[in-house]
Amino acid sequence: MSERPRQLGVSHLGISVTDLARSEAFYCDVLGAGVIFRRHESEWGQRTVVTLGPHAVDLNQFARNDGGSFDPAHTGLDHLAFTANSREQLESWAEWLDANGVSRSPIRDVRIDPRQDPSAPSIGAMFDFFDPDGIQLEFLFFDAAKVAAST
Repeated sequence: MSERPRQLGVSHLGISVTDLARSEAFYCDVLGAGVIFRRHESEWGQRTVVTLGPHAVDLNQFARNDGGSFDPAHTGLDHLAFTANSREQLESWAEWLDANGVSRSPIRDVRIDPRQDPSAPSIGAMFDFFDPDGIQLEFLFFDAAKVAAST
């Protein structure tokens, strides 16, 4: 084959968790995920598959999971970011997480400068938080008009 096939995008993401029930509650009750496949057993452990927007996320509790905490500095997943459609929606998510006892960073501007120089124009906003296993999550809003004007 002389031509690379067209990449269609990401199908789903699998996350290893230490307590499937706790993670189901967090992703469904706090983040609003829908369930595609309810918890099911296999020879390697248990899994629940949920949807977040158009994407599926496998929540996997492996039988051989030693219960260790997530470390973004190790090879593998660094973080997972969710889309907010506006600054107002981003702020609504922050308020919702606060009301549900989820610790988070302050909302901060995203600058056009990769070093995030405070004097550079803002093109959006974001904040970080963690799931029950310490996996870093974030909500991110990009203002499409400001992004387009900066390129």
